[in-house]
Amino acid sequence: MEQNINESIERSKLKIVQSLVYKNYKEAIEIYSRLIELQENNAQESSLLAERAGVYLLAKQYKDALNDSNNAINLDETNIYAHIQKSQSLYHLGQLKNARKAIQVGRQTIGADQRFDECEVFISKSWLTLDASYSALLDFISSWFNPNLYKIK
Repeated sequence: MEQNINESIERSKLKIVQSLVYKNYKEAIEIYSRLIELQENNAQESSLLAERAGVYLLAKQYKDALNDSNNAINLDETNIYAHIQKSQSLYHLGQLKNARKAIQVGRQTIGADQRFDECEVFISKSWLTLDASYSALLDFISSWFNPNLYKIK
């Protein structure tokens, strides 16, 4: 049964990647929502919530991204992407001080990590336009998608 669920997740993630390539964020969010409903493992659910938060960020649905990030952190406080997505959400909501604090909390919980440094640099460049922010965020998110997870056997 667990193997069938894992295969379903892998197939679904392929569909998510396709949706992201075509900027069909609504479809990607719906697929993530179905996957999240199937989860019984807190760490896996946390990971999926953080990934969906990334899609919400791309869709400029910042409050939803923040909500998913917070839920992901509540399930697994060591989920670095949840902390980063939270920081990015707060940044786009205009809460720069809270965005920096989210990075600090992540560092205190998880420890030093270059990804926190990169996120902090991104936030400190508040002069970025939304288009430049979108491009940088898309590059950042695509850097942590592991293509090996999406191969169908």
